[in-house]
Amino acid sequence: MLNQNIFALKKELTAKKGDLLFVHLKPQITKLFQVVNALPKESVFATIAEADRYFYSIMNQEIRRQKS
Repeated sequence: MLNQNIFALKKELTAKKGDLLFVHLKPQITKLFQVVNALPKESVFATIAEADRYFYSIMNQEIRRQKS
């Protein structure tokens, strides 16, 4: 199970009537989860690198917003 990403882990836990909870997240991580939840279930990125650039951009925007 250690090689799975967090979303696969969440899916597996839900299938087994479990849940995955997070506490004390930094604001940029909370924002990242909000964005991910808003995305369609289908893949919307051509590559993992493209997805990484998008999500890092969202997190950095939230960091800048929190500092201002």
